[in-house]
Amino acid sequence: MSILRKPLAEITIDDLENLITAGARETGELEFKGTLPFQPQKGQPQTADRWIEKGDRIGDYARDEILAECVRKRGRRHSSFGFA
Repeated sequence: MSILRKPLAEITIDDLENLITAGARETGELEFKGTLPFQPQKGQPQTADRWIEKGDRIGDYARDEILAECVRKRGRRHSSFGFA
């Protein structure tokens, strides 16, 4: 899929619609998120991540949790090949 080779800033709505049309499935390179990790912060009225609530950006907590998940998956993949 060419979308996986594009810089994030170059991905368009058409690219995302093509994933749907093609019936793309999750792989080691592509994972779909139905929800985002969320932890309310002091004084925060939202009940879901700011991407769900406002659509302007992914919240800090969701960003950090997704990055941690990527690091864990990468670590497991390398561990299975004998890398530390």
